[in-house]
Amino acid sequence: MRDTSTWRQSIRQRLKEQWSEKSKLTPSDLCNIELGLYLLSQLEPNAPASALWVLLTGYPFPSPDSKNWGIRERHMLGNARHILPFFRSRYQWERALESYRQLEERLRAYEVDSKQL
Repeated sequence: MRDTSTWRQSIRQRLKEQWSEKSKLTPSDLCNIELGLYLLSQLEPNAPASALWVLLTGYPFPSPDSKNWGIRERHMLGNARHILPFFRSRYQWERALESYRQLEERLRAYEVDSKQL
């Protein structure tokens, strides 16, 4: 079985020191969401934040950007499909984004406004 959690262990430990008990998300959730947002920024920079789940489903996704993808981008997507399987659902991804938006700004690397949902 693949271990999909090792990559985020060191950052998760540092986040725990700053984490609020009131948050709906865990530091691991934050890492997963930001990995998804980073992937989207690399593969589909013009797409809204809500579009990630479509990439993760595995179905063909007609996009002008995908025609320019090389081996690196295809590997990124393939790896993300294994690491982020829980975001293959539109509902799960949009719910995660909404919770992400509620986090303190100092903890977030991305700004996701309501227009991107």
